[in-house]
Amino acid sequence: MLKGTWDYEPVDCSRFPNVKQGTLEEINIWFDKIQSFLPLLHRPRFMDLISGIRCADIPNHKVPNEEICLLLNAMFAMAASFSDSPYFANIPLPERGEAFGRRAKILYETSLSHFTVPSLLYVQGLTILEFYLYAMESNPQGWVLIGICSRLAYELELDKIDEDTDSDVTAPQMDFPAHKNWTRQEERRRLWWSIWELDSFAAAVACRRPTVDKRNMQVMIPVSDKNWFSDTPVESAILDPSSSKSWRTLERFENQDPRAWYLVANFILLSAHDLAESKNSSQEEARALETAVACFFLIFLSDFNISSASLSFTKERYQRSN
Repeated sequence: MLKGTWDYEPVDCSRFPNVKQGTLEEINIWFDKIQSFLPLLHRPRFMDLISGIRCADIPNHKVPNEEICLLLNAMFAMAASFSDSPYFANIPLPERGEAFGRRAKILYETSLSHFTVPSLLYVQGLTILEFYLYAMESNPQGWVLIGICSRLAYELELDKIDEDTDSDVTAPQMDFPAHKNWTRQEERRRLWWSIWELDSFAAAVACRRPTVDKRNMQVMIPVSDKNWFSDTPVESAILDPSSSKSWRTLERFENQDPRAWYLVANFILLSAHDLAESKNSSQEEARALETAVACFFLIFLSDFNISSASLSFTKERYQRSN
């Protein structure tokens, strides 16, 4: 079993929570580079957590070391290729995360022997691990783990977080609960959408059926990190699954975050893929989807002023350009 210090080697549970500088650097890399396309973690709460500070709004709560270690190793597997540390100087970019990835897989496999009810933290760690596995290469391990994460998401009822919320794409009205509760719900929404995204992508690439039913998701589209990190509720919407209306999901809502529109675009793209693969599609469905794509394209260009010249990956623009 892999062991090491907290600097840049795989995280050993027995050393928690003695956080050293290398660990903090890798965590900062995560939020600077990875969070933009895998926005699972609430930075202020997470920094409290890994510093050994109990979250004030979760009385008498203590996170098991194994869950933290699984999450951290999976995070570092993703972040290692962006590190400037001399530790990685002689290691090719694709191989820098391997030791962390192996450690995360060991922790996951060990957890199966005493697995009970999944925690949100545990599923977050597995989701990051599955993204890492697919980033390296498409393989059976990654495919199986995607299915496991999808089923754990259903076990946590992430698919119906907002089923009791009045959400009409033409009437943006919503009563927000207490800010802290909204923040925790937003964390659950982000986990669901990340799992849906990779499940749908992997299924489309492999020409297989996805685990997640994209037409039965009662989950609002996540808002920006800026609003989430500051515990500032923003009106959002549940994605309308119909081809003729999905492009309008966010049209009159306060949530205009680029990633929110990306999720809508991804949904439309996958709808087009499903239609192309279907043996029973009609001309009416095809025309409705063509109209949706054209309308979305017009809205997207006018609202975000997208061009190849605007996609500069500087430190200041990395998240928006990504």
